[in-house]
Amino acid sequence: MTALSCYTANLAAYLRRLRTDADRWVARSVRLAVGTDHTEPELLAFSHHAWPVNALPSGQALGYRAAAGTDAAVEGIAAELAATGAVLVVADGARLPWSPSGAPPAPHFVLVDGRTGGCWHVVDEFSALAAGGLQHEPFSGWVPDAALLRMIAPVTPVRPEQRLRNRLAFGAPVPVPPPERFLWLATCAQTAEALAGGWITDPAAALDVLAERLSATIGVTGDDRLLDDVWAAAQHHVHRYALLGDELGPTAETAAAAWRALPRTLRFAADSARRGRPRASLVTTALAQLRGIEDDLRSQGIGAAAEARTP
Repeated sequence: MTALSCYTANLAAYLRRLRTDADRWVARSVRLAVGTDHTEPELLAFSHHAWPVNALPSGQALGYRAAAGTDAAVEGIAAELAATGAVLVVADGARLPWSPSGAPPAPHFVLVDGRTGGCWHVVDEFSALAAGGLQHEPFSGWVPDAALLRMIAPVTPVRPEQRLRNRLAFGAPVPVPPPERFLWLATCAQTAEALAGGWITDPAAALDVLAERLSATIGVTGDDRLLDDVWAAAQHHVHRYALLGDELGPTAETAAAAWRALPRTLRFAADSARRGRPRASLVTTALAQLRGIEDDLRSQGIGAAAEARTP
């Protein structure tokens, strides 16, 4: 399985129980859109999916649920597990027992698919080499009540960019409960909002906006708050091209390689800028090359054909 972001990797694991084409369905949803979300208007927001990937075959969807205390959280998670056979919980990536030492606090989906004798069976399909050489390995096993509660204790404070990632984790905005709550996902009626005006969904235009923003931040000041969002976009596109390569043709391999290299290039530019050696041109060049590759795919009518296959 191609690595995805910690949200989408475990969402895909949840969806595999419900649809045989889950991986390709997620791959076809992948796109890059950037814009402004009214909840954090000062930040560049990212939408990684062309349709809400929290949609379920039943016509329902996954939505956030919350509890203020441990007892209510356990009760709510257990109820969803009993009703559906699995539940996604929002954990802190720094407090997972299998996380590498030094991982930063960040929201992280984990799949819970069993409970017995005061223990929970949890699955984390996320796998990635993070900044600083930290390797996050997948995990599947049993954890006791206390360990689960420690994992899902609220991430505080939640940074603005992390709040945006929770809200836009499924591509379209969904309501997110207030911070300092235990969070999990439960089946509900469709709750996704439409992207508001100001969002740029054309891939070429989105890459142009991204190049402008990143050259002024990562490339000049070393401000890397958007790097995790770009990294997630890269992971999603690598997954897309790996899963749909048989449909997209040989250019897909070139596109996957360019997306795979982008976060490393941006990390180098950020580190260099913080050392007093701005490299804005490195950022713009990398994104211009990626834009050219994506344009080549679309000019062949290949990329657009795959994108047209909505649920």
